[in-house]
Amino acid sequence: MYSDSKGPIEAFVFGTFTINGIRHSEDEAGNVTGAGKDICLTPEGITPWNERKGHLLKREMLRPALTYLPDLLIIGCGAQGRLQCPNELVRYLKKSGIECILAVPTAEACAEYNRACKQGTRVMLLAHGTC
Repeated sequence: MYSDSKGPIEAFVFGTFTINGIRHSEDEAGNVTGAGKDICLTPEGITPWNERKGHLLKREMLRPALTYLPDLLIIGCGAQGRLQCPNELVRYLKKSGIECILAVPTAEACAEYNRACKQGTRVMLLAHGTC
C-alpha cells in the first residue's frame, strides 16, 4: 500500500507499519508488536493511539494532538478510509490551536507525514492501520 525506503515511515500495509526499521502491528489474536496497529507518531517518537475507538472521530480520541499541538496534524483514516472526521471536529481542532489538519486514507497519510517530516514541520500522525 505504501513504501518509502528513506522513511521515517518505510512501509504501511493493512494493519502493519514499519517505522525506522521497527514493525508495529496487532494480529487477529490481539498480540501487539511495537506500538500496534493504530499509532501516534511525531518526529520525537511513536506510541499506541489507544484513544481511537470505532470509526467516527471524537474529541477524546484527539487528546495526543491537543497535548502536542503540531503545526500539521495528519489523520490516517484507515486503509480503506473508513474512519470519519466530522467537520465540527476540524473546527474544534482549529479553535484549539491546530490550524492545519489533513484527514486522508492511511497510505496517503504516511506519504504526507514523511514529506512534512523531511521539511522539518512540527507534524503529528494519528493513524488507523486497518479498515
